[in-house]
Amino acid sequence: YTIGETIGKGTYGKVKIAYSVQHKQKVAMKIISRRKAPEEYVEKFLAREIAVMAHIQHANIIRFYEAFNQDNKIILVLELARNGDLLELIEKKGAVSECEAKEVLKQIADGIDYLHATNIVHRDLKCENILLTEDSVVKIGDFGFSCTFHDGELLKTYCGSLTYASPELLRGEPYLGPPTDVWSVGVILYCMVAECIPFDETNRVPLIAMQESKAFDFPKEPPLSEHLVALISGILEPDVALRLTIKGVLKSPWLK
Repeated sequence: YTIGETIGKGTYGKVKIAYSVQHKQKVAMKIISRRKAPEEYVEKFLAREIAVMAHIQHANIIRFYEAFNQDNKIILVLELARNGDLLELIEKKGAVSECEAKEVLKQIADGIDYLHATNIVHRDLKCENILLTEDSVVKIGDFGFSCTFHDGELLKTYCGSLTYASPELLRGEPYLGPPTDVWSVGVILYCMVAECIPFDETNRVPLIAMQESKAFDFPKEPPLSEHLVALISGILEPDVALRLTIKGVLKSPWLK
């Protein structure tokens, strides 16, 4: 590998562009410092991220090439998405048109449908983890909180980002993985078309109350189509039994 510039920094390391002689293309190198990263992160979350990514391959998921140790560092070699992430796009361009949002959501939903069919949940879906290639192909990244699950299995680990987390996860009760991912997809969709998060609250208890009472407004200008309003309402449904599944999202009239 020929190492290039740094394109991102995290708590425990950084991401650099590199050229892979083997793959004859530029790749992303996620470099984790063993000195900075707690043992639990390395042994539990990073190990799980590598194990999950090594077994998945889909057009809308960042591809994993390999992982290796070098000089107190753990290095993950991943597909490079050159056009940044969805949050950067929204911050730069503002609210996304319904037509463009449709293209992005379809690809996110395809990737999540594949994961759920493979019995994997992501658990940290947010605009920052939706990456874009130079050809505007959507790639889901950052599998640090992902895990495998059995059908009907209740998960117990609290993880993800507060404003994207489902009410059942925030309540701290055992939860089904797939509906939690779907909720986060709904927050991402709302962010795209409204240029803000649906529930703007940083304290857990009032945030849950807002989610349970569906206390969010749709943009007035331009008004959203009926099908889009119905889709967002069906995803940001606090009752897990009534919430749309990822297949329900893909079959929604708005995406047809």
